[in-house]
Amino acid sequence: MPTVIVFIPGYQSVVPSTKSKFLQTWSIEHHCRFIAFNHDFTSVHSCVGTWFHHLLSVLYEKTGNDNVILVGASLGAWLALLVLIRKEVDISLRSRIRGILALGMSVNGTEVWLNEIQPIENRSNRNYIYHRPSSYSSTGFYDIPVSMLIDSKE
Repeated sequence: MPTVIVFIPGYQSVVPSTKSKFLQTWSIEHHCRFIAFNHDFTSVHSCVGTWFHHLLSVLYEKTGNDNVILVGASLGAWLALLVLIRKEVDISLRSRIRGILALGMSVNGTEVWLNEIQPIENRSNRNYIYHRPSSYSSTGFYDIPVSMLIDSKE
């Protein structure tokens, strides 16, 4: 049975990226199909649940009956793991998943980020934007809406 490699990037990562280009090349060399899940992780109106359901749609609609290897980076790895553990994923999809490669997995990272916010009162302020330090951002931080973190509680 053919195999499809599905790449799921991390929070505020873009596709194409170094990782996705490498995986696409590797997939071609090994006669696998390749899908890069390119969802807007930065939208103020989305959360882990939104991204998870969008990923499920891609998996159901684009992978056919092929075997699937999920490759997730950071928050993308968390989403890949949710595909295996969430009850709404049917057995026909789960049985086709042959592996998960988790790169720098962020286990329930949105909850971790929410708990980092100081002062504590800002953790429930849906209008507050958390400026989380990040060496990956040109500004030195990510702007993370608290509303997204609250809505991502699962």
